[in-house]
Amino acid sequence: MKKIFTLTFFIGAFVTSFAQYNHPGDSRYGGQYAYSSGANFSNHNNFMSPRERDFQIDKINREYQFNVRSIEQNPLMRRHQKKVAIRNAENDRNFKIEMLNRKYFSQFPNNYGRR
Repeated sequence: MKKIFTLTFFIGAFVTSFAQYNHPGDSRYGGQYAYSSGANFSNHNNFMSPRERDFQIDKINREYQFNVRSIEQNPLMRRHQKKVAIRNAENDRNFKIEMLNRKYFSQFPNNYGRR
């Protein structure tokens, strides 16, 4: 009887843990700002509003801050290695933001349609 009860308990715990896998609003999977295409927040006509661009920039900055924090707290890296890794993360962040801005401003050739 103990074995059956224990087996039933562990199967229930296992099933419950997978039942809560992809909860809507979970920030690891795009959170509340994931619309139709996941990470790039673009609509079906590839138009990006200023608000969506700001959400993307905030997401990039959050990822950068998380990476810097994890680099700074890594006890296995030396000080110079940490500086190099942080500089690389910053360059990556700047590149992503630049690409996002290029995509946003390419929607408005010759500034037509912008106010």
